[in-house]
Amino acid sequence: MKADPFKILPPESKNKILLVDDCDTIVKVWQRYLEHQPEFRDFEFIKASNGYEAKEIYKQCSNEIALIITGLMMPRMSGMELIDWIRKIDNKLPILVIAGSGGQPYFKLYKGNPKIITLTKSTDLEVMAKNARKLLKNCSGSEQSGQVWY
Repeated sequence: MKADPFKILPPESKNKILLVDDCDTIVKVWQRYLEHQPEFRDFEFIKASNGYEAKEIYKQCSNEIALIITGLMMPRMSGMELIDWIRKIDNKLPILVIAGSGGQPYFKLYKGNPKIITLTKSTDLEVMAKNARKLLKNCSGSEQSGQVWY
């Protein structure tokens, strides 16, 4: 059987996507949408309701996380604080930032960083998925036959 040339195939060691936002409904919508996209079916989704929870999850399974999708404005520890903390440890992990209007002024902090993409919460879910795919492909270690391996 010939492999789909555009399918993202995570190895067992990098098969998790960490979803971080203080609105549980938003996180569920992100997860449900991505789970139904063929490129993301092999990924496991982990949820955190703020940056502090995400930080603790990251400490436990950093070698398994392929992508973080996070909001910015959250209680206890913001998405910005989470990103700053992660970048001190891992400057290669791709991060998709999705923020409401209150977070948009902070987008300029990440402009020009190819491993961070910023979107507004009003963004269409397909645009979110497209940018998640882009980050996973651009931040992978190698490409073989059009497939991305982690």
